[in-house]
Amino acid sequence: MRPRLQQCIRSLPWLLLVIIGLHLVFCEGWKDVTFGRFHRKAQGIFSDVGGITEARIYLLMGTKEQQTKEAFPIRPYGISEPACGSIVLTGDKLHAFLNLWRWQSPSWGRQALCHAPAYGFRLYRASTLVAETSICWHCSNFYVDVWPFGSGWYGFDADSKIAQELLNHCDSLLPYARSKESPPASNTK
Repeated sequence: MRPRLQQCIRSLPWLLLVIIGLHLVFCEGWKDVTFGRFHRKAQGIFSDVGGITEARIYLLMGTKEQQTKEAFPIRPYGISEPACGSIVLTGDKLHAFLNLWRWQSPSWGRQALCHAPAYGFRLYRASTLVAETSICWHCSNFYVDVWPFGSGWYGFDADSKIAQELLNHCDSLLPYARSKESPPASNTK
């Protein structure tokens, strides 16, 4: 009886691994794992700015004449938008940008589905890309890329004072071509 009990105890970790694997594959437990990472990454895209050494802003809403050879990916759509200019921020300009960036308010339920971004953003720690997204202030969303889930949309409070300040700050660096139906950014909220 004793050797049988020892054999059962030794096989218990393997049985647990098989059960977890079955749950992940057949009970769609992988969604819990990846969506959890998706939400954490969406929250951290703005708040995790410690050690950022460089930010690159890409103008995506420009005129045909402004288009450069650069392109910026809109990952959930699987396309790239032509960049109409870009700027690299370091030093004091980076610090001013991050003081606005870090206070954005991501929220899952605050989004529409259009996504016509004015700007694309890449944040670096040394030479490592740590965040990439495009932001649409019109429909209050940005994209989040999480492996192996892929890319998806996440909302933020685009009408807040700090979000409008970020838009105005980016607009002062790289003015964008507003469409006739979209009102100019304001600081009234």
